[in-house]
Amino acid sequence: MEKPPEDQRDLAESVNSLRDKLIKFPLSSYLLTLFKTIPTDTIPQLTIQVFGKTGSGKSELVNSCLCVARDEPYKNECGATNCLQAVTTKRALYFLTRNIRICDNRGLITMTDNELYEMEQQLKGKRDDLSKDVNFETSFFGRLFALNTVKEKPGNVYVPVIVYKCDSHYAEDQVPELVPLIKIIINVSGKKPIIVLTCSEGNNTALFKQAFNDSGCHDILTVENYTERNPKRTHDQDAAILTFLLHCLEFVQNEVAKPKRM
Repeated sequence: MEKPPEDQRDLAESVNSLRDKLIKFPLSSYLLTLFKTIPTDTIPQLTIQVFGKTGSGKSELVNSCLCVARDEPYKNECGATNCLQAVTTKRALYFLTRNIRICDNRGLITMTDNELYEMEQQLKGKRDDLSKDVNFETSFFGRLFALNTVKEKPGNVYVPVIVYKCDSHYAEDQVPELVPLIKIIINVSGKKPIIVLTCSEGNNTALFKQAFNDSGCHDILTVENYTERNPKRTHDQDAAILTFLLHCLEFVQNEVAKPKRM
């Protein structure tokens, strides 16, 4: 049922307030505090790096964030589809603001060591050549070469986000299979990933939330993505997406607030 006009106005004001907070967030100050020294030709940036299995809604989440942050009509910039087969093969960066980026990613398939190794290298900032496909077949010698040649770039903070679709039948082994990825994220970034549950209107959402909690991830948000089938924006969906983006900014805020070791 459609909400009364006065409620609609309140929701619109709330969404505009959230978007204004996103745009005016003093991210540069926080990043400069974190890095202290950054090359003069470098703009400090925050990159929201999405991870997840094939078909989990990563590209749809990126599309949704883009249209809401920019306050524009929905557009399928990432080429998201409804199929469960891998469509995204390369990582792609999209600017939400001058120094906030979100990175679409190839989906994980079977959680092999090679897949997890590739995710680890992304988190370490060693996959900046976006013209190359995300490679899940790196050999031992390829890994050794990469360790000796690829250097991390200063001035970047990566916020790890795992996207998970809740529209499937719940099984006890579904979330635990992501634990190796969660461990890698914690080891590299020192932070637990933000969990974004999509298609969360079903009966299984509470079970998935509990499973992620049991895996040690307590930062869990529900977001309904915009899609080509459902592109019409609503205040409720906009608010949920902006809340997610602001949650990512708190990642940096919390890093600055951490007590420094003497």
